[in-house]
Amino acid sequence: MKAQSVPGWFYLAAVPAIGWVPLLIAGYQAKSKGWMMSAAMYGALSLTGSIADPLAGFVTIGWLGAIIHLAAIRGQYQERLRLSAPNARIGSRQEAELAQQMGKRIDINKASQDELVYQLNLSILQANKILEMRRAGAMFTSMQQLASYTGIPFAKLQEVEPIVAFLYYDDGQGYERWTRVNTLSADEISREFALPAPTAQRLVFERDQGGSFSSLAQLRERVKLPYEQIEKLF
Repeated sequence: MKAQSVPGWFYLAAVPAIGWVPLLIAGYQAKSKGWMMSAAMYGALSLTGSIADPLAGFVTIGWLGAIIHLAAIRGQYQERLRLSAPNARIGSRQEAELAQQMGKRIDINKASQDELVYQLNLSILQANKILEMRRAGAMFTSMQQLASYTGIPFAKLQEVEPIVAFLYYDDGQGYERWTRVNTLSADEISREFALPAPTAQRLVFERDQGGSFSSLAQLRERVKLPYEQIEKLF
């Protein structure tokens, strides 16, 4: 694998008095409080050692500590910079956890198509399913519900789970349209939601046998509706 290049100011670490400064800059750019705190510690050691001769060894300790630390975080520095870009693609659980440490959060109930595609690594079709359901009044509350409503594989969603948020917004609608399946007859369900008669009859049968549906995710699990029919309930 080709070695990753680093900014020229990384090599300021070779200067004993200011060897801690590159680590401080790297921590600030890569959004790592831990690196900045370590840089401050190395800087304090260097300053203490430069004030009194008996403590001169502290300069060396602070200098070497900063060099070793900077060398250790070189690869992660590059990765953190990449992930801090506006449309950085999250391709694995490990990258999502690192992005979470940097403070990245994407609210499924407000995310744009670009955020869903470029940052959460979803396909255009998957992103559009989410956007279509949101426009129809759906509000997602969990990964399980998101997978159930849209048909996106749960394993794929788990990869980006660390940076996904499900915030609630009161839009004043008061109820979701699909809840009418708890009161309508099979014929009425078929007409209102453009569902095949056998499907509507299955819905009513399951409702009568197991009680009203408490959520759309539960309905899908109990009746085993495909995505194409679930989206008609919005």
